Amino acid sequence: MRNFSEIAKIGMFVLACCAVGHSATLPPIGTSYCALTADPASYVGKRVQVRAVYRYSFEVQDLDAPECCPGKRIKIWVEIEPSDAKSKRLFRKFPKAMGLVLATFSGTFETGGPFGNGGRYRLAVDQIEKLEAVGDPAKTSELSWANHDCKISDIEPHLDQPPSLLHETDHVLNPPKQQ
Repeated sequence: MRNFSEIAKIGMFVLACCAVGHSATLPPIGTSYCALTADPASYVGKRVQVRAVYRYSFEVQDLDAPECCPGKRIKIWVEIEPSDAKSKRLFRKFPKAMGLVLATFSGTFETGGPFGNGGRYRLAVDQIEKLEAVGDPAKTSELSWANHDCKISDIEPHLDQPPSLLHETDHVLNPPKQQ
């Protein structure tokens, strides 16, 4: 009977190890960049799939919105370690040293930093699902998918930014037209 108990414990341990190793192959939760940044706590520790702009250069590896998002921006550091042939092939198409990439990434969303540039969040990318565009950071203004002129009035107020401050900032940036 004692042997059966030990075998059962070993079996449970092996299953637990397999489950941990298998977690990288679990299907990711599809989300938008705006949803990810609006409620990052709900994605921590989970595999996510997100379409975003990846900006990288010396000491910069950040995700950015492919469109204007309401709300406060957060820094998301990116580390890419492609795990399959398709992702490695797409990763080789990224510009060398610095660039902008619009792609769909899958990976584990983490917190606890600071990561890279001091941000609290990191996306550990293991798969690149789709590569839509690549660009030169020096020509951001020419790239419609990377150049967002999101106005302050598009931003929703947060607890740490009272609506009156938001309103006053909007007036400074967008003064009323004189008649």
